[in-house]
Amino acid sequence: MIGLWSCLTSPVNCVTSESLSGVGGSIISSVASWVTGDAHTWLSATGALMAQTTAPHIVTTYVRQEYVRVASISPLIALLALLASVVHGLWRNDGASLVRHTATFLPLGIVATLVGPTLATLVLRLADGLATVVSGDVTAQLSLASDQISATAPTFSMFAMTVLCLLAALLLWVELVLRNIVLALLLCTMPLIVAALVWAPARRIAGRLVEAFVAVALSKVAVVLALSLGLSGMASSNGTSIVIGAATLALAGFTPYLVLRVAPLASHAAAHSFEGFRQRTVSSAAGATNHPVARAVSQMLPSKMPVTPDPPEDLGLSMWQGVPEQPMPPINDGPRPPAPIVAPPVRTGRPVVLRDEMGPVMGWEWDDE
Repeated sequence: MIGLWSCLTSPVNCVTSESLSGVGGSIISSVASWVTGDAHTWLSATGALMAQTTAPHIVTTYVRQEYVRVASISPLIALLALLASVVHGLWRNDGASLVRHTATFLPLGIVATLVGPTLATLVLRLADGLATVVSGDVTAQLSLASDQISATAPTFSMFAMTVLCLLAALLLWVELVLRNIVLALLLCTMPLIVAALVWAPARRIAGRLVEAFVAVALSKVAVVLALSLGLSGMASSNGTSIVIGAATLALAGFTPYLVLRVAPLASHAAAHSFEGFRQRTVSSAAGATNHPVARAVSQMLPSKMPVTPDPPEDLGLSMWQGVPEQPMPPINDGPRPPAPIVAPPVRTGRPVVLRDEMGPVMGWEWDDE
């Protein structure tokens, strides 16, 4: 009645508002139909591009020639690092540490340079396998979500969510492409850093390089998991699940940064755990004497432990043959008596003529024999 009364009182405004409402609704409906109609094509193309541009062999194939060129100058880098390590060892007067580090890290750097692409391929295949296990077929999920969007009535809310999903899917694809570029750069710089492992600062940089490579490689698992979770919500017929799925898909673009932030925290946590283990070991060793078992063992031990017997005064040496033993004079008991003088025994004999195989010889024969 109110609408009819307003049309009767002001027919021009009534006709104008009704026309504008109809035209606006038609425009919004047309745009929503256009966007939701192309959603299937865009999402399917995004899934195919994700599968093609994130394969493990793409990174290693892309950097193969550059890796060989960079690895060709790694001997010079190793020589400079060895020279720096020698100067550092001589400055600190630590030759043993210099020899130990040279014998350990120099061969390790050579082996790491040779097997670096192989290990990188294994890490990428492991990340790709984990992403496949936790998410399943992302292309099929994208297709199912696009079908669900196309089957929904073309309203403004569906238009907004469709645009949001398309932008989020495109952002994820761009992030995965950038992931491949970052992995390629990290892999190309690996020979420069790994060849200098004999130098202590280079070892810290190499550890951060490996940590960053593993974190970026495993970021695909987080991206694909968030993408799969968002697509599962969008494929549902429930409106709340569709909204949650679209929001999850939009927030999935920030998962690589979360992984990169968590990786250093994990390494620091591991270092703190090892430090805590060392402190607990030292404290346990220091407090071992107060343990009940240690006390029980100490009570079982004799009060006086046996000791090594004192050596005899004559040190175990036998006396001279034919000379009687003389008592030792007392020590610190008045003036010492003079040393006993014993007359040497007198032995008599006579010269004799003996014969051997070469003829007569002179000899001596004792009378007491």
